[in-house]
Amino acid sequence: MLDRSIASAVRLYRDENVPLLTRDTELSADYDKITGAMTVSIDGKELTLEEAAALLREPDRQRRQDAWEKIYNRWHQDHDRLDELYDEMVQLRDRIAKNAGFSNFRDYTFEAMERFDYTPRDCEKLHQAVEEVVVPLARELVEARKKALGVDKVRPWDMHVDPENRPALKPYNGAKELVAKVIEAMRRIDPEFADYAQEMADREDLDLSSRPGKSGGGYMETFDEVRRPFIFMNEVGTHDDAMTLAHELGHSFHALLARNDPIVEYRHAPLEFSEVASMGSEQFMLSVLDVFYSEEDKKRAVADSFEDIILFLPYCMQVDAFQHWVYLNPEASSAERDNEWHKLGERFGTGVDWSGYEQLEESGWHYKLHIFTMPFYYFEYAVAQLGALQLRENFKNDPDKTIAEYRRGLSLGGSRPLPELFEAAGIKFDFSEDMLRHLIDGLRKELINLGRLPADR
Repeated sequence: MLDRSIASAVRLYRDENVPLLTRDTELSADYDKITGAMTVSIDGKELTLEEAAALLREPDRQRRQDAWEKIYNRWHQDHDRLDELYDEMVQLRDRIAKNAGFSNFRDYTFEAMERFDYTPRDCEKLHQAVEEVVVPLARELVEARKKALGVDKVRPWDMHVDPENRPALKPYNGAKELVAKVIEAMRRIDPEFADYAQEMADREDLDLSSRPGKSGGGYMETFDEVRRPFIFMNEVGTHDDAMTLAHELGHSFHALLARNDPIVEYRHAPLEFSEVASMGSEQFMLSVLDVFYSEEDKKRAVADSFEDIILFLPYCMQVDAFQHWVYLNPEASSAERDNEWHKLGERFGTGVDWSGYEQLEESGWHYKLHIFTMPFYYFEYAVAQLGALQLRENFKNDPDKTIAEYRRGLSLGGSRPLPELFEAAGIKFDFSEDMLRHLIDGLRKELINLGRLPADR
């Protein structure tokens, strides 16, 4: 494995690309600076966009709309800056690829990201499969939401509120309680996972709360010299935040289980499997949500999570297909990019009505940091989600065996090819239409049982 990685790095290396890659890193930091400075004023308070987004779960529709408009109008204030930034990024990345002997940055990136086990054509096949298998179910969910909310059209600010218009779930109060409850939940999944999380908390290796000037998003970073993970996120008290911490702890468990490998490179798995670790952790967490909720609210939270998966997969394909197009058309203008995003939105869209906000919809790609700072790092989430859903099925049938296999897969780090890592974890590296259809049918049945979808199709 390491020989293969080194050979790839040697093939890609060009002296003339060193300053260009440095500049690319600087431009990514510029995106973080621009977005990290975004705040909105609501009810006399200056809020980060993450804090303001929590209001999109409130039952009052007008209040949701007002918050949504403020958030996305704030994004639009920096529309031209973000377009100019991305123009430079695309041109720079195209030069990097061509300097290395590639015809486009997409093909260069597949090599740079060591995607040895699948091709751009495989990505396109999953785009098509999601369009055929998942998009119709996603549209059913949006239609069911419309009926449940009693509205004529589902608008963007209607997508995060409870379909029955109940108040937002409140799983915890403050970062300290979040950590305590997640550790309690993890102890019921695997006591050692709880010990790992407690150790991170004791070492203050958790930066969880949102604050002005803090960049958005959430991630886990490993400090290789001390072999310790660190979690960064922006919690504001929502169910999503509890699941985000479970997600990032999955990455942390991966780092901790693989940290004893003497070869540093083998402590880090390919992204497709790294995200199985994190998304698998989320699936396990769904089984112990009674730590946070009553039985009724637990069912609601599980339904929310399954619905989120169904709605995420088409969006993930839109993000990936957009980047394929961008880097195969590096001379495209900003307007052409917006038009392509809109066309892909029609292909993968779920029936949400953006009337009156067309400009905000067309520049919707601005809102996804991966497009700017981690090009092509998004498809992995779809591959990993299918792996995590397999873990969910296994966990329902045999929890102890599933956790043992999960641990075994994580302990291998990046020392094996992707198919072998998946196999070690008791699942298949398979994102075919057949596998997708099997897993999505399982989610459909769960959503019917949970009352989120009607029984008749």
